[in-house]
Amino acid sequence: MNHFYKILAICLLLPLFKSNANFSEELPKPKSNTHRPLDCGIPAPTIVNYGCLDLVWQKIHKRFNHPYVQSSETPIKVYLTTDGGYIFATESRLSVSTPQSFQIQYNYFVTKTDGNGNKLWSKLFNTTSSKERLVSFVPTNDGGYMLGGYTDAGVSGMKTTASQGLNDIWLVKIDADGNKIWDKSFGGSGQDNLSKMIATSDGGFLLVSSSTSPVSGDKTEAVIGGTDAWVIKINASGIKEWDKVFGGTADETPRA
Repeated sequence: MNHFYKILAICLLLPLFKSNANFSEELPKPKSNTHRPLDCGIPAPTIVNYGCLDLVWQKIHKRFNHPYVQSSETPIKVYLTTDGGYIFATESRLSVSTPQSFQIQYNYFVTKTDGNGNKLWSKLFNTTSSKERLVSFVPTNDGGYMLGGYTDAGVSGMKTTASQGLNDIWLVKIDADGNKIWDKSFGGSGQDNLSKMIATSDGGFLLVSSSTSPVSGDKTEAVIGGTDAWVIKINASGIKEWDKVFGGTADETPRA
């Protein structure tokens, strides 16, 4: 432990004794999408082990910044893309406030950047409902991505499938450029809220959801307790192959 604090002290204090106070300018320009160890005069393996890194760049990406419209973005997942840039999905919370009304909307939001974090494009996936809760963002075998969450919306906006109940799982398949390929929804007559989406080796997905629905809609097994875990297997085209319910007499809510 004493060795750790000695290393940390050197990392923090050595720049004060350098002839050039802005010591980060002495470092070679890093390659795109990499963080290099900060040159603290300590062997590189030691620096890496203790996390002595320099900040290459930072960016803020938001949908709106307006007196009446404010957005907050909750990151879901970020991936390095083949062109050296990044793509990330956020659950976008939009607050619309006027002297006459106040409304909160949740939507799926995807942003693509270059290797320096500069935005190339962004895409919004929404309905006329105020609740599209995004929980998962997973790459697909064809180079695209799958967005997964849940909504109470029927056919509206970018959603082409009818509502089955209170909340349904809503999936949106997009290509590498953020263009929607298709969307699917799965649910019963109750609350079906996606918790996790897992890619399978055959190109399909496992959807893990909490559910209060009885046998209805896409659900073929009865509810066991108040809330059960509901697992759905779909293929690469979003077609359901099977579904199973897991639970006891109490509430079972799966977590990501």
